[in-house]
Amino acid sequence: MKIVTILSALLFSHTIFAEQHQNVIDEGQALFMQYCASCHGELAGIPMNKRPAPPIFMVKRHYTGTYPDEMTFVDAMADWVETRDVSTSLMPGAIRRYNLMPEIVVERSKVEKIAAYIFNTRMNLPASFEHHYKRQHGLN
Repeated sequence: MKIVTILSALLFSHTIFAEQHQNVIDEGQALFMQYCASCHGELAGIPMNKRPAPPIFMVKRHYTGTYPDEMTFVDAMADWVETRDVSTSLMPGAIRRYNLMPEIVVERSKVEKIAAYIFNTRMNLPASFEHHYKRQHGLN
C-alpha cells in the first residue's frame, strides 16, 4: 500500500512539473514573438543577405552544439544576452555579418523562458538558408 501511495505522489509531482515546464515554454514562445522574432524569426521570403540577424535555427544549432542540456543552454543564452560580449560569442561569423546584437532591455527571467522555448522547440530553416549555406560553405 505504501508503494502505491509513493508511486502516486511521484506521478502527481512529475505531472505538475511537466505542466509548469510547458507553461514556461509557452510563455517563452510569446516572449520570443515579442522580443526576438522580428530579427531572428523565419521572415518568409527575405533572403539571408537581407536579414537583420541570424535565424534562430542557427543560433540554436550553435548553442546546442556547445550546451547540449537545457539548463546549461538556457544559462549560456541568458548570460550572452545580458553581456553581448564579442569574445564569448559562439557565432563570430554572424557578428561580422550582422554586427553585435543591440542591447535588449529584457529581464533575465524572461530571457530564460525564451531560451527554454528555443531549446524545446524544433526551429525551421528559413527557405533561403540552404542556398545561402551552399554559397558560403560549398556542397559539403
